[in-house]
Amino acid sequence: MSDGKYERNPNQLDEDLKANMERLERKKDHIEQLVLGTFKSDPVRQDETFSIFVEVLRDWKLRK
Repeated sequence: MSDGKYERNPNQLDEDLKANMERLERKKDHIEQLVLGTFKSDPVRQDETFSIFVEVLRDWKLRK
């Protein structure tokens, strides 16, 4: 018999899943506010800003 935390406390799995989903939602909201704020700071050049975001993310992905 294992001695895992979910075996000792079966409800912990649901609590951990819920906490992780909430963490991801907060992270998404934070990133969304950051991105939208950047777009709104220079509304005339939103296409340029979008292209820069894509380039930066692509570069980050390639370095990773």
